[in-house]
Amino acid sequence: MQSRRRVWASLIGVLWAAAQLGCGGDPAVPDAATPMEMDARVEGDAFTVPPDAHVVLHECEGLATACSSLDVASCSTVMGCTVTSCRGFAVSCARLLTMTECEAQDGCSWSGSCAGTPRDCATLTETECSSQAGCVMGSRGCSGMATACETLDHTRCLAQPGCMPPPDAGRDAGPPDAAPMPCEPGATPIRVRVLDPSDAPMSGAAVRAAGASCGLGFEETTGSDGVVTFMVDPALGPWSITAARVGYAAISVVDVLGFDFAGDVRLDPITTFSDESYPVSGTLSPVHATSTYVVDTYDFETVTGARESWSSLQYVESPPSPLRFVALELDGAGRALDVAVTPETTRPRAPVTDVALSFGGATPREHAVHVRLPSTGPLSAVTPAYFQPQHVLPTGSYAVVGSVVVSSSTPSEIVFAVRDFDAFPMNFLYTSSMAPTFQLNVFRSGPNADATITIGALTSLELVGASLDGAVVTAAATGWGYVGLHIGETDSQAPRWRVFGVLAADGAPTSIVVPELPSAVTETDLGIDPVTSVLPIAIDTESEPPWMLQTANQGVMGYRATAAGTYVTIETHAR
Repeated sequence: MQSRRRVWASLIGVLWAAAQLGCGGDPAVPDAATPMEMDARVEGDAFTVPPDAHVVLHECEGLATACSSLDVASCSTVMGCTVTSCRGFAVSCARLLTMTECEAQDGCSWSGSCAGTPRDCATLTETECSSQAGCVMGSRGCSGMATACETLDHTRCLAQPGCMPPPDAGRDAGPPDAAPMPCEPGATPIRVRVLDPSDAPMSGAAVRAAGASCGLGFEETTGSDGVVTFMVDPALGPWSITAARVGYAAISVVDVLGFDFAGDVRLDPITTFSDESYPVSGTLSPVHATSTYVVDTYDFETVTGARESWSSLQYVESPPSPLRFVALELDGAGRALDVAVTPETTRPRAPVTDVALSFGGATPREHAVHVRLPSTGPLSAVTPAYFQPQHVLPTGSYAVVGSVVVSSSTPSEIVFAVRDFDAFPMNFLYTSSMAPTFQLNVFRSGPNADATITIGALTSLELVGASLDGAVVTAAATGWGYVGLHIGETDSQAPRWRVFGVLAADGAPTSIVVPELPSAVTETDLGIDPVTSVLPIAIDTESEPPWMLQTANQGVMGYRATAAGTYVTIETHAR
């Protein structure tokens, strides 16, 4: 079983070599400070250590103080932490289409096209930050990943806050802890239905139910109705549910008996992003002499200031999104006057020419979107970074079809004057940088009239753990519904595994632990690397819980408001 394999793998990973018998002589007496070889064997359920072996498990243990919890003065005292005021995600080299842009991006070089790896924002000085596309200056703070205790020797262990030598260092190791007991069936049902991206039942998905007080849990595979039902004992909980299938991003929901679990989870194909691009060109008609034009579609180099003709690049990810072009006519103040839309087509892996966009005299409508911010907590320090309207078509393709102008801004509220069109209800996306470690994304579907989005107070959001094996995210908030992790996500890659829990309504701290995948699906199957990125998030959704909503990269699509901590890189380890 998976949990048992994990016990042995973990044990073997920390054992160091002990005494080896000399040929024809007395057993060698090992120096207590010097690792030696040891012949340890697993025979069935028995763990065997040679009688003369002297075993030390490790020189350092504990949990190193997280960089995000440190002030600037203390940051340099923790190995792995650095003081920085540069935030954000550097634009990838391949997305820079001119030599000037490419050579201005630290880490990129031009040779007919832009290639290389841009330097991370957190490593840049104030001067370097201002010239690195995608990076912005914020308040000085502590970032990085504190060096894990178990990787330190005795001397460095004493210097790392949160770490200490184990009290039993140097003593002989006994047999390992007993293997976890299987979960006994109970009388409380947990019904899970797994759906595909079209919300149809998914067969062949592996589903695992695990209780905190028993190790092996239950596993079943969905049939044609996509449904599995587990009979559990609540006393062995809290219980977590994980659904996975090769080729799809996994979903975990923790503590499903602690709230009203909806029972459905949605698995979306793992989206892979590449720099594969193809030229696109077209015409605009009619064209007014005093107007400017914007042409856009999802995953496309937006055209601005276009006149009679335009050209750009469209990108292809896997699975590919549909292709539908939208053009806006804008007045001198950037307000939308008219809209033109092409029919939706399959996104080709080939050049696209002669895309005709004709304006038909659509009448814009106007309304205001108020974003109300909390008066206390990390989210009160708001610096607007950028905002843009987006439209999500029913099939899932995205295009700009509205315009937004900031009409007023106060420390507690930002008001956007919005113009869009009756035939094309838009989604409202607002992103603001947060000092010192948070970023706020507001995503609102179709505000067809005046709307108010109230942002709850987020007191804390932190991920602790050097590996997925035991990683814990903790958040304290009011007005937020969920806390979660996007595992394997980067600024150019959608999450491979999403883990969710429900936040306490009274603002008390809520913690969730990364569960295990079903044995039929491994982290490698999901494309999660041995060293992976993890994004802790606090989420407020418009309607359905987050495990029922499709998400793209950046952790915003489908969530009404998302506060995201900085990306954290951790090791997956053997699980």
